[in-house]
Amino acid sequence: MAWNKIGDFAALFLAFIFAACGGDSGNNAPASEMGESQSSNSKSNQSNVGDKSCEDLSFLSTWDGCFCDDGIWACDLSISSSSTPLSSSSLCDFCEDEKKSSSSSGAQDDELVLTQIVNKTISGLAQKGPFDVGSTVSLSQFDSKTFLQTGSNYTGKVANTSGAFEISNITLSSPYVTIQANGSYRSEITGKFTSGKITLKSFADLSNQSNVNINVLTHLANKRIAYLVSKGTNFSDAKKQAEGEVLKIFGIKDDVKNFEGLNLFGKNNGSAVLMAISIMMQRDLNIADINSLLSEFETNFEKTGKWDESAQAKIADWSSTKDLTDGLDSIRNNIEKWKLGTVPDFEKYIRNYWYDSYGLGACSKSREGEVHADTNKFSSNYEKKVRYICKDSAWRKASYFEMDTYKWEKGEDGEMRTGNVWQTSVYIYDAELGEWRSRTFEEELFGACILSNVGEVSRYKDRWYICKSRVWGLADTIEVDTQGWSEGADGEIKKGDSTDVFYKYDEVLNKWMTANKNDTTLKLNGCTTKQEGEVKNSQTDASYYKCKDLRWNGLDEVWIWGISIENYLNPSISYGTMTDYRDGKTYRTVKIGNLEWMAENLNYADSAEMKSLLHRSWCFNNAVANCGLGGRLYTWAAAKDSVQIAKDLIEYYSGVVVQEPIKGCGYGVYCGHMTGSPSVCPAGWRLPLKAEFIKLSNSLGGGKGKSLKGWNDGNNGTDNYGFSALPVGMRDDAGGFIQDGYGTCFWSAEEVGAGSCSGADCNYAATHANILCFGEIYGEHRIDQSAVNKKYGLPVRCVK
Repeated sequence: MAWNKIGDFAALFLAFIFAACGGDSGNNAPASEMGESQSSNSKSNQSNVGDKSCEDLSFLSTWDGCFCDDGIWACDLSISSSSTPLSSSSLCDFCEDEKKSSSSSGAQDDELVLTQIVNKTISGLAQKGPFDVGSTVSLSQFDSKTFLQTGSNYTGKVANTSGAFEISNITLSSPYVTIQANGSYRSEITGKFTSGKITLKSFADLSNQSNVNINVLTHLANKRIAYLVSKGTNFSDAKKQAEGEVLKIFGIKDDVKNFEGLNLFGKNNGSAVLMAISIMMQRDLNIADINSLLSEFETNFEKTGKWDESAQAKIADWSSTKDLTDGLDSIRNNIEKWKLGTVPDFEKYIRNYWYDSYGLGACSKSREGEVHADTNKFSSNYEKKVRYICKDSAWRKASYFEMDTYKWEKGEDGEMRTGNVWQTSVYIYDAELGEWRSRTFEEELFGACILSNVGEVSRYKDRWYICKSRVWGLADTIEVDTQGWSEGADGEIKKGDSTDVFYKYDEVLNKWMTANKNDTTLKLNGCTTKQEGEVKNSQTDASYYKCKDLRWNGLDEVWIWGISIENYLNPSISYGTMTDYRDGKTYRTVKIGNLEWMAENLNYADSAEMKSLLHRSWCFNNAVANCGLGGRLYTWAAAKDSVQIAKDLIEYYSGVVVQEPIKGCGYGVYCGHMTGSPSVCPAGWRLPLKAEFIKLSNSLGGGKGKSLKGWNDGNNGTDNYGFSALPVGMRDDAGGFIQDGYGTCFWSAEEVGAGSCSGADCNYAATHANILCFGEIYGEHRIDQSAVNKKYGLPVRCVK
């Protein structure tokens, strides 16, 4: 059926009835103010008069605003009629009839229904988290006097993901209603829709509002409001009281009003409060448990305005656990993924709830470092050895140390004290740190490790411990054996006090160190920092040793300059010899394949006789003694005798006009000479060709060409053929001496691409020549044919 909206005229009419029936005459209003328009269907309403035995009331039957509906008179107060003047006498006649009717007993008499809500549309949001689309929303009317539910019911459905709903064409005789939503919803805890359904309610007065939200807060307050109104409290006061009592239970001190106006995704404190309480009521409960919890709350809260304290403590315990394990961050992430709006600062209300429930209060800057226990006797943490500490404006669980040493003053160095909470825990005061610290197991055994007993050694079962850096730690053998020893002479050897281990004293490091076998058997005293690099001949085996890395290393482990080459040659090889007529030096030779090779590096240095050698050859590290063992390091120009080649060219081109000055075969000049002569080698000998190096490396393979001794880290060769390549290193193009002990390379007679270069290749050939390398020059223990800058200084092996 269609009804007009009540408007101000309905209110005036109600006031007029009240005055005519003995109410305050000051509320009377002129008939002209009661209404100015008639409903378009008012005439049709009159046709209902007398339907289904409505009592024939002349006043009502002649007024356009009233009609008979199923035996009951109903009046639309917004409709007035000139044919039915609204007089106080006619109203009072009706009032008297109503009084008589209400005083009689027996069957129910016809009654007058004064309609107050006409054709109204109600909208709102159904939110626990938001209810799922399609969830049912229903509205039920409450009697204005008894506040019992009547039969007026309207329904709607949730229309979108925010939980929005709408109910249209609502006509009610009482403005008091319950609106409830039933369905599944998005859980803040999981981020997903629940598998079961929940029912939430909102108790509202529709007189002055058309928007009513349904949420956890409206549900918690709804029965309490109805109860208070049924006991005589007016609706507005009842609502205010019930809402205040709900907020008090959850420790909310902020001013939050009108629960039915709150939205989870608003930008005010009310939205944050709603979300916080919705989350705390949900917790990790399943649907059955949360329905049970809500029912339990309604039962407890309806008549008392209070809730069971043990139930509140469970919420506090859950909240503290979530807060202290970053669980609230996870919940926020879940809600933000819904993308339904701004997520308010709900976390602070959850934190404040458990703070207050535990009796902690706010964590302010002035309370920084305070430690307190949970004082809520219903909490699971009550009277347990759990404490909370105020840190950086938030309460968190205190560590054993923080709770045990709270409010302790400074102590004496090494003083021990039992903890405040854990009586089995003992702490020690460290004067150097200026603070208390946990006592270690070793300090429990041996006492405090403090400045006065640093270096002290103690034993527990089969282990030794030493006090150092104010902490007891496992002692090594040297700490046990040398306890109390004074300084010694550099390299001095001494047997330990408690074991058969020997030790040496290092004057630079100012301490005793474990001696190795060579330190004790070679009769050289200990190898120390001060002796690093020294070479000594042992009286025990007449062999040479070098002090390297605090250890005496023999020739089979390390390269040693300054000794004769006999120490490196293979004693199993029958070497030949050759004497360089130029300076009388004799060299060992060896035949490999069809070629005879020098088994030592060339050491010819007369730059007066061979001008190519001037400023182009060196001893390693510029130490003349090193040339006796490793020969000289030549540039390619010196090795090729570039000056002689230039002379030969000048003679060759004698009488011929040339475009450029005649040059030899030095750096930057493409020579093209593929023969091994002239060269720095003596007459009858020459520089090897690249092909000859390749043939040699194929014969030698792997380590067969390296000497038996002298390679660092024991990377020696087998020297099968007596070639005896020594790791004499090289001089780089910047003048640095490198790679001794690790590798060596020899010059060939050829440039890169000799005899066949063109264009840019010739530019490269002018600066690089072919070589044969042994050892780690290229990062591996191998031989290799490659090329190098002609400015490098490399040794020479002559061949014939």
